[in-house]
Amino acid sequence: MPTASGQRVSAQRSEPPKPTLLLRQAARATGARRLLLVLGDAATLHTEASLLPRGDDAAALLQAITPWLAAARATRKPRLRHGPDGAARAAQRSCIVAPLVVQRRVLGFLYADIDGAFGRFDATHRDVLAALATQAASALASAQEAEALNAELVTINGIQQGIASKLDFDEIVELVGDRLSAATGLRDISIRWFDRTERTVRGLYSIEHGRRLDNSAAVAFRPGGSTERLFETGQPIVTRTAIKEAATWGTVPGTDGALCSAFVPIIGASQVLGGLMVDDHEREHAFGEPQLRMLSTVAAAMGTALENARLFDETQRLLKETERRSAYRPR
Repeated sequence: MPTASGQRVSAQRSEPPKPTLLLRQAARATGARRLLLVLGDAATLHTEASLLPRGDDAAALLQAITPWLAAARATRKPRLRHGPDGAARAAQRSCIVAPLVVQRRVLGFLYADIDGAFGRFDATHRDVLAALATQAASALASAQEAEALNAELVTINGIQQGIASKLDFDEIVELVGDRLSAATGLRDISIRWFDRTERTVRGLYSIEHGRRLDNSAAVAFRPGGSTERLFETGQPIVTRTAIKEAATWGTVPGTDGALCSAFVPIIGASQVLGGLMVDDHEREHAFGEPQLRMLSTVAAAMGTALENARLFDETQRLLKETERRSAYRPR
């Protein structure tokens, strides 16, 4: 691989990768005739950029190579192949699939091929494309993290500003649940409240699959269970796989089992008041450090606001009681 190509891609590590530039570098380094930059998970693959001979169709090529991409996703390793089997070398097409991998997460693929009449790929070309894919993956991950952080800050600021405008306990709960769902697209959210004396938990706000549920009845902590653990330790609980999820939570009657969950404490001035829980019924490993950070920040703001709301309600109640007693004059 030309040194300059590697240096140019490395220089873009902290910037969003420029798809067409990346493909041109790959073409110069390998002689490839067809190149695709494919992004997305297994269910949402799309062609981000392409360099193809006139008349070739990127969508048709993506459809044809999708099984190869699935194999590369499973192994997370670049793959070189020549085909069709048994054909003369000049009649074969050389193909390389190099996955874009960051911390074992596949962000997409760099695909290249060349017809035998124009050349033939070997292991050196495969390694060149793999190096470009690795550097592009790093730049893409950085760009995605920056975008996610910006969206996270917008969500948090919006919720915090909304909370600051409310004094009513129930209004705060509704605002957090509704805005968190709208801003993140989460369709499975539960806000729960603990009773320290009775050691029970009840739902203040619950939606599953975007549908509102009523789980406001108080339920006793299960001894040694996750709710009791959150209550006692004040530490988030995350289950990232269906097996761990089932073992940790089980399935509450009237609800579906999730594939992963995150449960963060709502903490007041000196104690755990409740918890904010989100589920995902479609993906495992859906909640990582960015999601936990956002939920914890929202829960912290919520804890302070809910304590203030309770204090305000109690002050109003005592004031009314005092006024009532003052108005009563025994004869």
